[in-house]
Amino acid sequence: MIRYILKRTSNINCLLLMLALHPLIAQEKSKNVAEPVYFETVTVYANKFAENLIDVPQSITVIDNNTIEEAGMTNLADLLDVSPSFDISSTSPARKSVNIRGLNSSVFSNNNPIVLYVDGVPYSDSYGFDLSLLDVEQVEILRGPQGTLYGKNAIGGVVKVTSKEPTNEWSGKFHAEYGSYQYISSQFSTSGALKENELYLSVSGQYHSDDGWVTNHYNGNEKDANKFDQQVLRTSLIYQPTDAFRIKFIANIENTDSYGTGGYRMQSLDTGILSLTDAFSRKTAGNINAEIDTNEDSKINSQALKLNYETDPFTILSVTTHRDFKLEGIYDFDEYGNSFFNDAYNNDSQDIETWTQELIVSSNNDDGLHYVFGLYIDAEKRKQGPYGQSFKAINYYKNHESDTDSSAVAIFGQIMYPLIEDLELTLGARYQRINIETAVNTTTSGYNPAYGGNYTSKTTFNGDEDWYKFLPRIALKYKIKDNLNAYASFAQGYLPGGFNLSAESTNVGDNTFQPQVSKNYEFGIKSQSGKISFATSIFYLDIEDIHIFKTETDGSYTTGNADKAHSQGVEAEIAYQFSDSLQLSSSIGLIKAKYDDYNNGVYDYSGQTIESTPDYTLRLAASYRHENGFYAYGEVTGVGKTPFKDDGRPSPDTAFPERDAYAEVDLRLGYFQDNWEFYAYADNLTNVDYITSLRSTDLTKSYAAMGIQSHATFNDPRSFGLGVRYKF
Repeated sequence: MIRYILKRTSNINCLLLMLALHPLIAQEKSKNVAEPVYFETVTVYANKFAENLIDVPQSITVIDNNTIEEAGMTNLADLLDVSPSFDISSTSPARKSVNIRGLNSSVFSNNNPIVLYVDGVPYSDSYGFDLSLLDVEQVEILRGPQGTLYGKNAIGGVVKVTSKEPTNEWSGKFHAEYGSYQYISSQFSTSGALKENELYLSVSGQYHSDDGWVTNHYNGNEKDANKFDQQVLRTSLIYQPTDAFRIKFIANIENTDSYGTGGYRMQSLDTGILSLTDAFSRKTAGNINAEIDTNEDSKINSQALKLNYETDPFTILSVTTHRDFKLEGIYDFDEYGNSFFNDAYNNDSQDIETWTQELIVSSNNDDGLHYVFGLYIDAEKRKQGPYGQSFKAINYYKNHESDTDSSAVAIFGQIMYPLIEDLELTLGARYQRINIETAVNTTTSGYNPAYGGNYTSKTTFNGDEDWYKFLPRIALKYKIKDNLNAYASFAQGYLPGGFNLSAESTNVGDNTFQPQVSKNYEFGIKSQSGKISFATSIFYLDIEDIHIFKTETDGSYTTGNADKAHSQGVEAEIAYQFSDSLQLSSSIGLIKAKYDDYNNGVYDYSGQTIESTPDYTLRLAASYRHENGFYAYGEVTGVGKTPFKDDGRPSPDTAFPERDAYAEVDLRLGYFQDNWEFYAYADNLTNVDYITSLRSTDLTKSYAAMGIQSHATFNDPRSFGLGVRYKF
């Protein structure tokens, strides 16, 4: 198997394995600066029990609270930048799409290839897929399928966020920032014992707002065209009547009001445009002329109940969660001021309610045998609509209303057992059933002489499908010597199928997409010795039934599966502790992901790079802390060439448009004094600009005057700010 992986990745320079990082947690300082500085052991809970990071036979990036604060991380995108082989994009503020190792989010099932666990609450839906980093203790980013360890199935990985646990002593912090574009952010957190050793309370909150960098010059409309306002409140209550039994209740409320997309739609009659990424500019995106204010109002309300019973041989954990997400959105169609699209807009309404139940039994003993067994159940109701388009200039309206009920039941587990001295075997499996039922009602009205003038058409589609799947995992870990381990693994990944929520026909086959399945091979080496810590891996993915969508000539969307694809790459992470004061770290991911067999009936995309997959990701960071309290943190994030899917290609042989490689620089300078911290920062110091998402639609056959309609969004320009933090 290892020989097979190496053969498939022979065109990647494996010497780059030694170039990169593990942001191995900011370490506790040595008391005597003359003594050698060593990395401390990093403890992770990826396998449901405490173990050394280098002993886990899979790719993991760990980030602690000190690193989060030092680097100024505020959201999920900041976390994923630390880990190799990730890219995240957004076509609207409320919807985030993740690419990991060539695996993309599913447009119509709305599932991202990774699952985000925040204190046991899982979610992977692209709507509301983000988090506020409030009082975080540690983040573990696990790459590769995780279906044998976690209840919510994950084809590409898991981001596990653990909040700080309260103690008997009350403590807390207050944090405020002010920056460019009237950016204001404030956070607070406090926790402690209401009754010593028995009852604990934790409360944290955040307020965040900015005016944004886009100006709308249309008279009478909101000038700050991509302003943002968010409030978050999170609380937890812990009751521990005995040393063995613990109850934790968590509640979270988030309200977000956001404007604009940070982009615009371009009209062109020139179907010969090959470089759509060159046709757009952030300068134009910053000065729009939208007659309709693009606005999203989203609300998240979630709760979790965790019951934990721990004995010497095993632990029983029950996690019950409820999450309700609501969105109301309206979007100016072009944001460009083209008179043809005056009063044209898209709209979206979502109401998603999810319940999950996870029951896990895991071992506590230290006799070499470790096991995890679990049962997972979830149920989700999704109501979408009104969802559609309005073009008053051509008297055209479209609306989709859909109700979708989905449920999942899974049993999963894995055993880790030493075969002989220094050789450990991991066997895991998952068996699951997923059911999805949907009802879609589509109404289209407009004017067409071929239909006798004004017309209205209605379509009703109903789908009901059960999917069953067995997913195995096997891994071998070999201890080469103290603090040096090697591993090889195989695992199957799974992304659920579903139905076209924009269905415009009653044909079940045309509106159904099958589950996406991957076979994942990985070989890696991990080491922590003295001042150096590193982890490297080689991976290869065979992917079948890739979820795809196609934009038709009338602007409607259809769905289906691409037959085959593959992804291969190399990842490396390395950190070097020069002294008590200075640490350098880096990470790199080299990826090649190609469609092997993908024909959508119009174009053959076989041989094309899978969209949204950068050919490399790179991060270089330096952290300096002086004993007098001064500190500095600098980071360079690089992303290689990235293709975007183009349904408006002028010919079948035209390659996908590509975004050029870029490098972004962030810098922070600060000073600690007692319980106070003062700092200044510069984000995107060199003011590099790049497209973050691109969708191209060929509407020329249906509406010749409309031409190619391509929508692009951009990154934020350079910004500066000041901050203060007080801890008690």
